[in-house]
Amino acid sequence: MSTPQSGMKSGVRHWKEQRASALLLIPLGLWLVVSLAYLASTRATYDGVHAWVGDTLNGVLLFVFCGALFRHLLLGLEVVVDDYVHTPQTNLRLHKFIRLLGRVCAAVAVISIIVIMIDS
Repeated sequence: MSTPQSGMKSGVRHWKEQRASALLLIPLGLWLVVSLAYLASTRATYDGVHAWVGDTLNGVLLFVFCGALFRHLLLGLEVVVDDYVHTPQTNLRLHKFIRLLGRVCAAVAVISIIVIMIDS
């Protein structure tokens, strides 16, 4: 049974998760921008980028970045749907679609990173 109190707890958890993922994305985003700028400045080839992703530290940081990015994206899209879609059935369908699409995209990104790390 859903009570107003349980809805408030869920909203607080949602808010905290979104803020935590945003805080995590700040240093990871800066790291990624600097890393990509370095790769671009050295005119890294496909093999160079492959080796960069295959490096353990870079691979793990990319893995965490993708996880935080997709979680933050899903949380934000859920808020947009809740704010602008008022039909309960459509709201539920959009939530399910967003979760499915987000999980598929995150899985593709993470599997790609893992495959590159194993291949390197």
